[in-house]
Amino acid sequence: MRGTFTLKLQGIINKKGTMRIALAILIVFIAALSCQNSIELETVVITGRVHSSEVKEVKFLGVIDNSIGGFGEQYVAAVDSNQQFSLEIPIDRIAKGRISAGKTYQNVVMLPGDNYEIDIFSDSVYFKGKGAEKNNFLFLSNKMGTGERQFASEYNKGKLNPVDFTDKMNEFKKRRLLFLDSYTGKDNLEPVFIEYYKIETQIFYEIKVREYPRKYARKNKIPLDSLELPEEYIRLSQFDNFLDDQKVMSFYYVRNLRLIVSRTSVELRKRDTSLSRNDAILRVLVDSLKDKTQEYVMAQWLISEFGQNKYDTLLHNTFLNLKKDINTEQTVENYYQKYLEKQSLLGQSLHPSFVETIVIDTSETQLSFEEMMKNYEGKVVYLDIWSLKCPPCLSAMPHSNVLKERLVNLPIEFVYLAQDPHTETVWNEIFEASLTNRNQYRMLDYDWGTSKMLKFLEIQWVPCYMIFDKDGKLIDFNADPPYLQENTESELEKTLKQLAIQ
Repeated sequence: MRGTFTLKLQGIINKKGTMRIALAILIVFIAALSCQNSIELETVVITGRVHSSEVKEVKFLGVIDNSIGGFGEQYVAAVDSNQQFSLEIPIDRIAKGRISAGKTYQNVVMLPGDNYEIDIFSDSVYFKGKGAEKNNFLFLSNKMGTGERQFASEYNKGKLNPVDFTDKMNEFKKRRLLFLDSYTGKDNLEPVFIEYYKIETQIFYEIKVREYPRKYARKNKIPLDSLELPEEYIRLSQFDNFLDDQKVMSFYYVRNLRLIVSRTSVELRKRDTSLSRNDAILRVLVDSLKDKTQEYVMAQWLISEFGQNKYDTLLHNTFLNLKKDINTEQTVENYYQKYLEKQSLLGQSLHPSFVETIVIDTSETQLSFEEMMKNYEGKVVYLDIWSLKCPPCLSAMPHSNVLKERLVNLPIEFVYLAQDPHTETVWNEIFEASLTNRNQYRMLDYDWGTSKMLKFLEIQWVPCYMIFDKDGKLIDFNADPPYLQENTESELEKTLKQLAIQ
């Protein structure tokens, strides 16, 4: 499992590229999915006031308006001397995100054309204007104990047995829907939002019920097959019992199905060892999914693979032969073009996104990535992008140290680029965690939202490993981790050796 970056927001509003092609959302979402006519990108206009002199910026985190997209866009609005802020967020369909201002944290849902004002207090957020009612509803729902976080609370505890947990989740789902039905301002809620809220309520319920027995077994160190499993879990273990094309409006539905496809393909390969990874995945996608759900999950699988520098010709061609809506067609095409663009970097001199990236050495001196690389001219560089807060990063360090010792007589340098802010003790912590004080740097703008290099390469996780040859040219921006294979050389070790002797 790879850790994730803590995303930092850009100081200006990000402009979305052409990958977001609009679907009509003037009628209910399902009708919109079948619409093949694109519309111009619209915006949500937001102004507001922060009732705290300590808050200097209002952040909008993980804004997603495409259920097959990536991790969402990030926006920030500076708070002026009058404690006011304003910004515009471009979207083309229903979008979801989170507002963060000081210690205040609140979910927000937006529709194209929304225009509202926000008053942010230390313990509350109030909306007024066009689109305000649905967000006041979400705030009150959370205050009344029927917000999304309540779904996760009992799940994370892992104390209830699976049968009791399922009963509790079912009870909570009913309370959440009852709150919607009894909400005094329901007549002012947009129909598409009501549909969205109901669908996500059902999705959250299904995901937690399906995943809980595994979590409970791990947490309590009990074999999964020894547990009494609820009938609902058994029912939801079958694809046909939770597939619903109406749910493709939700990012959670599409993303979770992609994870289920991955898990199912692993089980399939255990039963049929002749299947390759790609063959097993394609078989599950084709045999277990259908219609709009199949289209959306296949699209997200493809763009996820493109982001990891992988390409499956058969899967791509299978998708192209599906009946598609304009959203999946254009999103996949744009991610594919991005994949090709990234492939063109390999074997070439540093791209401007690298050159313009600023790193900090152990003396707290700032230098460009290009200047850093000049320190290793004539040597192969294995770059480890990591963070002190990332457990997988830390667990890889001993393996990296052993591999480094095995290659010590070759012109190969292991270079470490940490994604951590400055503190009085940060360098000592870095040295201790990485088991070395050599070749250590921190990235100045280290989050996906602000780092040109990470954003261009669509790297939203750590650890991430890259390889550069002796001329400083990029060989791999998604290299293997440094884990060693017993009694044999890993592919990574072979690659580094080959580059070193050239």
